[in-house]
Amino acid sequence: KAHARRPPGRSGASGRTPDGTSGRAAPEPGGPERGVDRGPSPSTLRHRLRAAQREVEKHRTRRDELAAALEGTREHGDLAELGESLARAEADLGEAEEEWLGIADEMERRGLKLQ
Repeated sequence: KAHARRPPGRSGASGRTPDGTSGRAAPEPGGPERGVDRGPSPSTLRHRLRAAQREVEKHRTRRDELAAALEGTREHGDLAELGESLARAEADLGEAEEEWLGIADEMERRGLKLQ
């Protein structure tokens, strides 16, 4: 009759040690607990930071294009439309920069390098 191999110190089908315990160490006090949200991984934070940087660059380029167009026009209707677009672009850029700063702060808090 073949016997199933068990990890050393284990006996019986329950997987318990001879003294009736599971053989696993109790979690250390202050250590990570299951189910506790530790936030995104360092890799995820770096990915998010790169994506946020691309968004900042995109919005900065758009803002600069609109500012240049605004300087080059004299038509009242175009000035108003470009001014509104420029205001939206500035707001979008501000939001993108805030997102980048939030991610960068989280990375610094964890001791991760930004680049």
